[in-house]
Amino acid sequence: MIEQIVDLVTPAFQFIRQHVPTDTLPGGDLVIASLLVLGVLVSTLGAKLAKPVVTLALTGVGAGLAARYGGLLNVPQTATIVICAVVCGTIGLLLFRLWVGVAAAGFAAVIAISIYGSGHVLPHFKTFPTTAPHTVGEYVIPDVPAEPRPPLDALREAAGDFRAHLVAQDADVEKYLLLTAAGAGAFGLLIGLLAARFTLVLTTALVGTVLVTTALGLAAQSYWPQAMESLPEHGREVDLAVLGFFVASLVLQSLLTRRPAKAEPAPIAE
Repeated sequence: MIEQIVDLVTPAFQFIRQHVPTDTLPGGDLVIASLLVLGVLVSTLGAKLAKPVVTLALTGVGAGLAARYGGLLNVPQTATIVICAVVCGTIGLLLFRLWVGVAAAGFAAVIAISIYGSGHVLPHFKTFPTTAPHTVGEYVIPDVPAEPRPPLDALREAAGDFRAHLVAQDADVEKYLLLTAAGAGAFGLLIGLLAARFTLVLTTALVGTVLVTTALGLAAQSYWPQAMESLPEHGREVDLAVLGFFVASLVLQSLLTRRPAKAEPAPIAE
C-alpha cells in the first residue's frame, strides 16, 4: 500500500521540482517531517478539533478580507475587521455540518480523481517534456538574463502545458475527470450532511493514514532505498500495518468524539 501511495504522490513532487526553481522550495526533510506530524495530528485529533479549526479558519478569512477590502467602506478598519471576523466565525460554527459536507465532497472528488487519474493521467507524464524553467536553453542570448518568475506563475504555466498535452493525447480524459469528480463530490456532500460525525471520523482517519504513509514512504525512498525496493516482498505485512493504523485511528477518534450519555433524572420519591 505504501508503494502504491508513493507511486501516486511522487509524480506530483517531481512535476513541482521540475518546473519550480529549487531554491524556492522547502527541503525534502522538512516536507517529510511536516507530513508525518500533520498526519499523526489529523489521525488522532482531526475529528475532535474539526469544529474549532473550521471556526477559527473562517474567522481568519473574515478578518483577512476585511483588512484587504475594508478600506472601501466608510467605516473604521478596526471595527470592520472585528465585525467581519465575528460574522464569518459565527457562520462557520452554525453551518459546521454544511462545511463537513463540502469538505467530504472535495475529499471524495480527490479520491475519485486519483483512482481514475492513476490509469488515465499518470501514464502521460512519461511523454510530457519536463524542462525546468531555470534551465538555460541552447539558443538563449547570454547578454540577456532571464527574468525570474514567481514559483506559482511557473507552476501554473507548466500545469497549463501539461493540460494541453494531456488533452492532445486523450481528448475525452478531461470530460471524464469532471464527471467522475462531480459524481463523487455529490455523494460525499450527501453523506457529510446526513452523517457529519461518521464522515469526520472516517475522513480524518483516512487522510491521516495517507499522510503518515506518504511520509514514511518518501523517507524510505530517500534514506532506505533498499528497504523500499523490498516492500513488494512484504506487501501483506505492510498492508496489515497500514490497515491497523487506520483502524486504530477510527477507534480512537470515535471514542474522542462520542457524545456523553445523558444523565437520567432521579426518580421522584413518593
